[in-house]
Amino acid sequence: MNVAKVYEDHVRSLSPADQLRLVAHIAAKAAVSAEASPAPPEAFAEPPDPSDAARWSEWLEATGIAAGERHRFG
Repeated sequence: MNVAKVYEDHVRSLSPADQLRLVAHIAAKAAVSAEASPAPPEAFAEPPDPSDAARWSEWLEATGIAAGERHRFG
């Protein structure tokens, strides 16, 4: 997407009041999207010891789920 082209083609001709409403709308949508996107589990920072098979499996599952969720919302 070329933001400059979108601005010139669609936004520039709007009144200042409509431009402000558009900005508020975009900001609100971005905030909802950011809140809906889950933070990665703390396990991302420090993976468990792979020799602990149960904990390692839990970590892999949580990491995969969080990555998929972040990708879906991203």
